[in-house]
Amino acid sequence: VLPKPGVVLFQLQNDTFGDRYHHLMKEVYQTEGSRESFLQTLNAERMGRIYDRKPDNNERAVHDATPFNLSVKASSFGQLQAVMRLLYELPPLEGVQLVIRGGEVGGITDYDVLGLMGKQQPGGVLVFGDIQNANRLDLPEFIEVYACKVVYHGVDWVKEKLVSLMPKIYNERVVAEARVKQTFRASQAGKGNAAGLEVTNGTLVATEHFRVMRSTGKKGDAETVKVYEGAAKELRRFKETVKSVEEGLECGLIMNDDFVFRTGDIVQQVVRDVIERDVDEEIRKALEQERIDRARREADEAVANA
Repeated sequence: VLPKPGVVLFQLQNDTFGDRYHHLMKEVYQTEGSRESFLQTLNAERMGRIYDRKPDNNERAVHDATPFNLSVKASSFGQLQAVMRLLYELPPLEGVQLVIRGGEVGGITDYDVLGLMGKQQPGGVLVFGDIQNANRLDLPEFIEVYACKVVYHGVDWVKEKLVSLMPKIYNERVVAEARVKQTFRASQAGKGNAAGLEVTNGTLVATEHFRVMRSTGKKGDAETVKVYEGAAKELRRFKETVKSVEEGLECGLIMNDDFVFRTGDIVQQVVRDVIERDVDEEIRKALEQERIDRARREADEAVANA
């Protein structure tokens, strides 16, 4: 067999060494070929060319989304390949963006730490397998390290982190209510005014969240709308600043932002309880929305090509 240009020739002692070298290089070529194929696959996934996704599904330039920067470390190339594929299969979630900064075989290095620290954003390092880390720099508080030996445990951790960064869902409860009996000018109110209130339900607390509701339209077709929401500037009783006013008592109230009260307004105090999101349910809804978007896009393309 004639050697091709550029081929390096080795002279070995005997056939035994030749067989060993042959099998060694065969494994190397298979690994490198698999690695190159995998890197091409990852690049295609990033560009949205796999799973019929939009080009911006995996790396979306969403300015109003909270990014989660992730670095993936694995003890072998096969483990890295398995983790990365599952991560790129995750659907896009509302208000959050998964940004994979890198995936490598080996432990955490100072380069990984610096790459995540520079963004000053929430992030983490997913470590898969038995690895000896080599970083000398300490990770900041906003970067979390999660080590696992089961690939799905690591992916579940990433899901939990992404869902935790989604916009908060609140359940609002009205815990106190007061009626505006009269309005008057006050220097502390700026361009706004002060309201004389009668607490009709609960206890008004000066430091809590306030909401002002107003009846609009004619008497037979009235509608109550929210005209202000925010913090109070002052809560007074008999010209003294107080921390709270109980039901049945009267008080004076000044809001921020030069707000103007009207007689008859209803002042409510609202407590907002955070509703915990279910991770599996959020992922399921995101996958379903992705399926709907894909079907709609295919239908639009079919109409355009008809």
